[in-house]
Amino acid sequence: MADVETNPLAALPGASSPFKSYRAHAKATVYSTNNYAVVAEGAGQQSGLDPLENIAAQKSISAACEAAAKQLIEPVNAAINSAKTFNVTIKDINSIERLKKVQEILRSLREIEDYNLVRYANSAAQFEISANISTPEELTAKIVRKYNIYFTVLTITPNAVVLSFN
Repeated sequence: MADVETNPLAALPGASSPFKSYRAHAKATVYSTNNYAVVAEGAGQQSGLDPLENIAAQKSISAACEAAAKQLIEPVNAAINSAKTFNVTIKDINSIERLKKVQEILRSLREIEDYNLVRYANSAAQFEISANISTPEELTAKIVRKYNIYFTVLTITPNAVVLSFN
């Protein structure tokens, strides 16, 4: 999302020039499409100069937007490349309504960028979870800390987490 504003700059008193000068302020914010958390913010202000007012205004807007966008590159790349994938099995779900509740819980955790229900059979759901978390223990702690009334930890290994849904 971006917000841009440009305004003419006043010439110095007594100075005359065929050129028009504009100053633009741009602010850009990048949000995660999964949980709408702010991923990056950038702001910039630049001037534009041209004999035509509308071209001077366009130049200032373009330069200010470019300056703001340059500030977004590193945090956005870091966010894209930071997620790790975890295999999580949740047992004792027992119904589609309870499966929907589990999915709501996963969707509500801001560290989880995405998840896929890989398999649901015998009241157990297997998920692939992409999260901005470094270890399975940390992922389990985030889930259980916020929703401890719903989950019991059964197993945590370097490759998988197994929870029971209460």
